[in-house]
Amino acid sequence: MKKLLLLLLTPLLCISQNDFRKMNWDDSINDLKEKYEDISFTKETQDDFIVYSHSDIVGGIDATVFYTFKNDKLFAAGYLFSLNSFKDSKERLKDFYSVSKRLNDKYDMERDDQWLVKTWENKPDFLDFALSLGDVQLIERGVSDETLIVHTLGQSDGSLSHNLFYTSEESMNSIQEEISDDF
Repeated sequence: MKKLLLLLLTPLLCISQNDFRKMNWDDSINDLKEKYEDISFTKETQDDFIVYSHSDIVGGIDATVFYTFKNDKLFAAGYLFSLNSFKDSKERLKDFYSVSKRLNDKYDMERDDQWLVKTWENKPDFLDFALSLGDVQLIERGVSDETLIVHTLGQSDGSLSHNLFYTSEESMNSIQEEISDDF
């Protein structure tokens, strides 16, 4: 009887699975506002994209949560960690590892760091120093169902930036097609 019940509920559980928080890819801006009616969002527009964001604490870390829409469909989402704080490279690295552990508990993430200057590459005790110099960009990538996940820590515009991005494979493919059409 338990097996039959589990067999009957499995399709429902799969259908109700969300791609990012309570949202699914292609949900509308109205869906976001209905699901989070108690949150006051900041809205920004650039070209064909509309971004709704708000502050939150994610995994114990201050974050800006954002939802990006294109043609009124959820296109990408994610977290900008500690955007307005003054954490040093050791604290940011600690946050990166904390988020990384949670991601790896849930998804199959692969690490693919980009070393711009290789002086500190094989010296893990100096990783925070290499980050502060902009010598390395820490990158983890994963895929879950139809969702691409990218987790990064590195220099951006003169300061350390810690981000976690989610997007659908379909959205990423459409962007790649647009870029290839430009050439």
